[in-house]
Amino acid sequence: MKLEIVATEKLTKIEGVPVRLWEGKTDRGIPVKVFVHRIMVHKDHDATELEIALKEQLPPGVVYDLRQIL
Repeated sequence: MKLEIVATEKLTKIEGVPVRLWEGKTDRGIPVKVFVHRIMVHKDHDATELEIALKEQLPPGVVYDLRQIL
């Protein structure tokens, strides 16, 4: 299965951990919500471009109660 996701401005906490909501769909078109706490690049790869892209995406967003997002 493959996912295509896009970051949103929505932040929340799951089990006390801050996460950003990403929304998207599977390769079969099923809508999904993905809660991302951390994105990491393998230590043998240069993460510079990813770090720049993530910073350009969205500034820190609005914090929502998880119940408002689901």
